[in-house]
Amino acid sequence: MSLKTLTILGLAAAARAFDSISVPPTVEADKETTLTIRNDIGSSNSFDAGFAYFRVFLTISPPGWGYNPVCWLVNQTSIDTTSLKVTIPASVGPDASNYTLSVFEYNTDPNAESSSSGFQYTNDFTLIGGTGVFSAYETDPTGPWSLGPEDHIPCSAYDCVRQCQQKYYPDDLPSSTDYVAIKNAYLCSASCDGTTYPAWDPSWDDVDGDGKSDISSSAVSETAKTTATGASTAAAATASGSSSSSSSNSSSKTTATASSASTTSTSQVPPPNGASVSAVSTGVLAAAGLVAGIAAML
Repeated sequence: MSLKTLTILGLAAAARAFDSISVPPTVEADKETTLTIRNDIGSSNSFDAGFAYFRVFLTISPPGWGYNPVCWLVNQTSIDTTSLKVTIPASVGPDASNYTLSVFEYNTDPNAESSSSGFQYTNDFTLIGGTGVFSAYETDPTGPWSLGPEDHIPCSAYDCVRQCQQKYYPDDLPSSTDYVAIKNAYLCSASCDGTTYPAWDPSWDDVDGDGKSDISSSAVSETAKTTATGASTAAAATASGSSSSSSSNSSSKTTATASSASTTSTSQVPPPNGASVSAVSTGVLAAAGLVAGIAAML
């Protein structure tokens, strides 16, 4: 069973977004392509009408792994949009025939009946013109299937985050106890242009829960931001989105996660899966906790 299937099953409690979404069978990197959406807003029992917005993600499948949304292409678009222009940066990965786009619907109103839907996927398409190279971190069989939480990573910054994780590999894998490496990888990724990772909370340094920091501040790399900035510059292609219907700025800092079924502003994002750096390695840096949900099913 593919990871794409497992992810959908893991989100079965939340109905999938839209009736269907599709893209052309071949997409050229760094050039606009059209995402076509068929919704049920005109029906009497509309599911889609219960949401205000949707977010568009790129879904990739590194060797050895299944499908997974890894970064966003358009952050916030009005729910009634039926045609949307998106641009996939060449730096996200190599030419391949197993890319898809995925979307989920969400609300920012805390009083809304539902906060978010499950994921809906397009048809597979072939990406041409890709220049990205999958890293050892991405393909390690003991690692996560994603570089980080897709809600916090615009696709224009994906290769920068890839370089950050690879710089500290293998010491930053989720199973690692090298908390300095995990923290460095996080700080580096958070410095990539456009990412919206929560600021590192000092309480996460308390690995053993005794109320004291277990990570020496002198051990944390001072070059993390420099590394991220350099990698981000190298990945100069930017993701963009424009629609034939109303659409908000794709750089909006509104964040929603289908996995947690919650929507908050990035300034209020809670600590990842607990309050220590060890949780960061399996929470924020392991696709926002979906690992645990899927593992429990197996």
